[in-house]
Amino acid sequence: MILDLGQYANLGFWIMQAIVGVIFIYHSWSKLKHPSQIAQAYHAPAFVGFFHGLVELVGGMLLIINVLAQPTAFILGLIMLGAIYFKMFKWKTGFSSHSGVGWEFDLILLACCIAILTRV
Repeated sequence: MILDLGQYANLGFWIMQAIVGVIFIYHSWSKLKHPSQIAQAYHAPAFVGFFHGLVELVGGMLLIINVLAQPTAFILGLIMLGAIYFKMFKWKTGFSSHSGVGWEFDLILLACCIAILTRV
């Protein structure tokens, strides 16, 4: 017998959204602590690394508290598209990696952002 868990769909969706928010917050710290290292990887000025971290920090918080979730998911989705682009075409990172993180991680975050963005 299959349990009717559909009644918990909104809660389950928010849990997914909050977890995505926590992940973005976690990954924002390195960008905020070492903005020049992040910016150097993208061949950009240091303030770009700091701004990137700030967007991820604030975006993650907004997802957790479920405020402006759809515009936030759009912006974070663009960041994920950029991350996938750099990993695939600039840094030649594979889909997965045993010694690091491939772009599969970015792809699942992009999929979650799309789900949040298209939520009715």
